[in-house]
Amino acid sequence: MLVMIRQRLRQGMEKLRWYAELIGQRVKAESALIGLLGQAHDLEGRRDEAASRIGYRLLELWEAEGVNPYEDPQVAEALTEIRDLDEEIAGLKEQASLVSEVEA
Repeated sequence: MLVMIRQRLRQGMEKLRWYAELIGQRVKAESALIGLLGQAHDLEGRRDEAASRIGYRLLELWEAEGVNPYEDPQVAEALTEIRDLDEEIAGLKEQASLVSEVEA
């Protein structure tokens, strides 16, 4: 009788450990996912700021005649920054998708 109780108690403890380990791994994966998506959100904010700078600069250049906005150093710098930020954002989102995949 005591042997059977001890055996079932051990089986129950093993199952509890397994659930605890599974939940711990999922929490770790979810926190990593949240961190990556938070970084991507911050970069998207920086991207929006660069786009705003381009818009304001284009409004300033509107009054000037014969000026190519693509040759303006401020516009070119902001466009380059946006391109770089887009690449970083895409990389972070790809990492986030890899983290969020469920392993079998």
